[in-house]
Amino acid sequence: MSAAPEAATTVIEDFIARWQHATGSELANAQLFVTELARLLDLPQPDPAREDTRENKYVFERRVRFRHGDGSESEGRIDCYRRGAFVLEAKRLRHNAAKGFDDAMLRARAQAEA
Repeated sequence: MSAAPEAATTVIEDFIARWQHATGSELANAQLFVTELARLLDLPQPDPAREDTRENKYVFERRVRFRHGDGSESEGRIDCYRRGAFVLEAKRLRHNAAKGFDDAMLRARAQAEA
């Protein structure tokens, strides 16, 4: 974002205002939020996913196999994945729920680490 500082502040404030009252589901909002955040930060947006997961370097809903402590496995998806950089797990939180926030962050971390 190479705009003047005042314009950049307005763009950021507009982004926050747009999203601060979003109450829809994680499924309905996560990809749009990440796409708009990447644009705001002047970062590349995720690529279209391919059938062969080895080709999915930066995508939404990357297929993965979770290995559980009891030796079992299950299929899952990572909300947004960028190879060698990060995994992102979106969580919908209830308004003003500090305990819920902590729980959601712990669940997201455990899911990402798995």
